[in-house]
Amino acid sequence: MISPAKPLILSIDDDQDMLRLIQRFLAKSGYNVITADSGLKGLKIVSKAKPNLILLDVMMPEIDGYDVCSRLQKNSETAYIPVIFVTALGEEQDKARAFSVGAVDYLVKPIQKDILIHKVHKHLKTDARWKKLQKNAVAWHERILPADFIQFKEFLFDQLTLNHEKNTNSPIRRLPKSIQYLQL
Repeated sequence: MISPAKPLILSIDDDQDMLRLIQRFLAKSGYNVITADSGLKGLKIVSKAKPNLILLDVMMPEIDGYDVCSRLQKNSETAYIPVIFVTALGEEQDKARAFSVGAVDYLVKPIQKDILIHKVHKHLKTDARWKKLQKNAVAWHERILPADFIQFKEFLFDQLTLNHEKNTNSPIRRLPKSIQYLQL
């Protein structure tokens, strides 16, 4: 039975032994775990279960993990779910491809329990931050005005502690406000 208070993690892998191992590691650490033995089954589960985190293998029949992650990213309902790749592929190009399709982290098999638990814990925090961002997100055309952009730039100048000369000598800063809006 799945407890609503515990984070839900979906593990997608065609290796049943790996699914059982991950499920055991995470269940003993207090997480709810559901599994899928193919990418297509995983996508179906994600659309219904809305996990907090996905652990994803690369090499699977039907569709590979890269395609699964890419499809998750294209869907506004699933794009904010962090994905950790857990795979036997350990080359740099494999890692780069995983990150390019939206992964937040990458583990090479064989996995170690402590490292898996650490990464899961870390990216459950990522999930919480992303949900907060998603909740507060607005479409650009709905809310952002040229004046907001100017204020944002001023905020950045302050945050980056640019010296006063760089701040005031910015080409956009030297223009009258009425013209600044026109350039945006």
